[in-house]
Amino acid sequence: MDSIALLCSVFLSFVAVTDLTSPEARGQELRGPRGPAVSFQATIVQGSVVQYLMNPDGFVEGLLLSNNTIVRFPPHLGQVLAQTVSIQDLVRVEGSFESPGILHASSIIDLQSQRSVVDTPPSSRYPPPPRPGGVARQPLSASDTIRVLTHGKGGEVNGVVLSNGTVIHFPAPAGVQFSALLREGNPLAATGTGTSNQYGRSFEATAIGPSMGQLETIAQDSVLKPTPRNGP
Repeated sequence: MDSIALLCSVFLSFVAVTDLTSPEARGQELRGPRGPAVSFQATIVQGSVVQYLMNPDGFVEGLLLSNNTIVRFPPHLGQVLAQTVSIQDLVRVEGSFESPGILHASSIIDLQSQRSVVDTPPSSRYPPPPRPGGVARQPLSASDTIRVLTHGKGGEVNGVVLSNGTVIHFPAPAGVQFSALLREGNPLAATGTGTSNQYGRSFEATAIGPSMGQLETIAQDSVLKPTPRNGP
């Protein structure tokens, strides 16, 4: 009987040890992070506000700082941002870079007034803005030198801010179509439709060129294709 009791004791001890090293017992470890973390490191940028940035429908969606950093902020909070931060104010922005020179802000604080605005989801108090094109736009044009290029999350060029403050948007393929022209400091002219209000001027370009006399229509295809030629 003593031998049987001893064998049972050893067996139960083995089961207990096995259970403690099983995936279920190490569930916390298995659910933890594995490999390098995704690089969304928080960044703090400080600078003076040069201007508001708008989308073509006239909603403020960010700031341009004196060091040419573009600060992106949700347009449903654009009115709050404009009421919190004034032009030429010194601000501190916390967020993460979504592409070179483009900072997606999680919070913005005006260092002069000590007022701040924080990125929050749309709500009944701050409803989402109309979909792009949902607001009536007007024909607009602009001509000046390029102060800074804007980029999409993939790094593609999708717009410019001119030295006169006009924000020009265009589809990413246009960044390829006009790649030789889209350089900071180059002259640029464009026509399109958008909005002009107390916060600035912004439009979606339909034609771009080095001057108003040299405009070229933006290709409408989502992927640019070679122009077919007649003959052999």
